[in-house]
Amino acid sequence: MPLLDALPFPRHIPNMKSPSPSPQNPPSRSPRRWTSCLAAVAVIGLSASAAFGQGSETFTNLPTASTTYLSRSWTGDNGVTWTAEGAKTDQTITGKAICFGNSGNRTVTSPVYSGGMGTLSFNYTRAFTGIGARSLEVYVNGNKIGATITVSPTSNDIVAYNSDINIAGNVQLQIRSTGAAQVKLDDIVWTTGGSDTTAPTILTYAPANGAVDVPLTTTELVANFSENVAKGLSGNITLKLNADNSTAMTIDVTNPAVAVSGANATITLPASLATTSAYYVNIDAGAFKDA
Repeated sequence: MPLLDALPFPRHIPNMKSPSPSPQNPPSRSPRRWTSCLAAVAVIGLSASAAFGQGSETFTNLPTASTTYLSRSWTGDNGVTWTAEGAKTDQTITGKAICFGNSGNRTVTSPVYSGGMGTLSFNYTRAFTGIGARSLEVYVNGNKIGATITVSPTSNDIVAYNSDINIAGNVQLQIRSTGAAQVKLDDIVWTTGGSDTTAPTILTYAPANGAVDVPLTTTELVANFSENVAKGLSGNITLKLNADNSTAMTIDVTNPAVAVSGANATITLPASLATTSAYYVNIDAGAFKDA
């Protein structure tokens, strides 16, 4: 699945402050701009950052380092269960890495992800200094992808694998070590992919981008996307004050306060808007994904 392009909205919205009432500058009669205590309503601007990723695993949550090659399972970066066979956990590349032995069944396997697989990447290198033959194979949904990867038996250089997979629907990744010596790998990540090649974009907002005189009683922000979306596994929607970029409210996308129906995402604010204030909204990459 393609990524969500950054939105072409200005990050800052000019702060709209109410004039002090005077004989030359009488208070407005508009019920939206003034309350009984002459409090001005807020200004809202919205923006979103880069795009949606799909599957990823950095092995940060691997159990305590073990020097024994065993079957393992752990909760991965996205809060889902990954498994490995013939692997130990005392090696590193970027951080913790999974390390395969030199014989038997040696695999690392993801859970099933929806949304397909676009571009797959990971890092790998030999483990230890023996010069035995080493190799890796990539499987998606039980089907081998591309040729067997030869891992250098004489170099400790970290090699980046990167391949366009382009499989739609549910996907499960498995990487197999098929040589006669140890290999370690880290930083698995892939984008959504398959037949849908159009990136979702936000078409409209409520309140509208740059709107002024937004009622203080406003409790919801609504984003209308160009296609159906779903909540991501993680990410925040952050309401910030334009005056000093401080955070006014943060809503985790997994919170029930964030609801998705078709192409609409509705964010219920946890608190009231402040008077005489301008805000902008940031949406984290990955907070929403293609449905």
